[in-house]
Amino acid sequence: MAGRYVLGEEWAQGGMARVFRGELRGSKGFSRPVAIKRMLPALGDDPEFARLFVEEARVVSVLSHPNIVSVLDLAVDEDERLCIVMEWVEGVDMGTWRGLHARSGARTEWEHVARVGLHVARALAAAHERPAAPVFHRDVTPTNILLSTQGIAKLVDFGLARAGDRATLTNPGVLKGKLPYMAPELQAGQRASAATDLYSLGLTLWEALAMQRPFDGLSTLEILVQAGKGAIPRLETLRDDLPEGFADIVHRLCARVPGDRPESARETIGLLSAFTSNDRSSFEKNIREFTEARDTLRAAHTNTP
Repeated sequence: MAGRYVLGEEWAQGGMARVFRGELRGSKGFSRPVAIKRMLPALGDDPEFARLFVEEARVVSVLSHPNIVSVLDLAVDEDERLCIVMEWVEGVDMGTWRGLHARSGARTEWEHVARVGLHVARALAAAHERPAAPVFHRDVTPTNILLSTQGIAKLVDFGLARAGDRATLTNPGVLKGKLPYMAPELQAGQRASAATDLYSLGLTLWEALAMQRPFDGLSTLEILVQAGKGAIPRLETLRDDLPEGFADIVHRLCARVPGDRPESARETIGLLSAFTSNDRSSFEKNIREFTEARDTLRAAHTNTP
């Protein structure tokens, strides 16, 4: 592809594109793994989606930050479809990580969840504080948070940052899947903001701690009603190991009214920093945790007929 990329196995699919593992091949035998995001064939002839795809690549390439997956290139494949080439993150997404714990009967450790929240808040601060104009992600969900074997969480997929609701219309199931993490005011048709991203982060952290999806099993209408009420159980009723004050931060992020949430991603960083340690042993624990999850996922993938 484009004379320098080799496409590998499909890794994920969303409403606008498929993501493949690939390889960049350069001179003298140089190579490196990359992730290649290809626009879905059905959208290939839609100039508006093509514009959004290019805009995503342009915006993220400017948001150079260790907690945001880097965009390396914008290329065209043999079918004239646009492809975004990104860094390959070795690890698992946050939804898979929680799922692995659920299947083994073990709950997630709150220290890991707090550190992931801190890393994502840093990514959001970089996007919201972009000098040219703020960028609101609009799609902070467990599948869009990658937990790397280096112990770092990275936010990926800014495809909805400029897309409005058009990006959800290609597959009716996509919108329903994102609804539980969508702030009530965004569901009501208001514009995206820093507060809407923080709400999504809060619901994502709540899910990782509660070991259950918010509003799971409800219809679209029921999700809208329950989210509008802010009807999620208090974490203290689900877990007895959380340090004092930590659940309060998560529930502030999940507040129904935007003004009740932290004022900014920057403030959220300060709040979550109080529950994360900077010592080396704590960080190495993160590395072991995410590496073990990656290895479990890889073994399951290898053994699947």
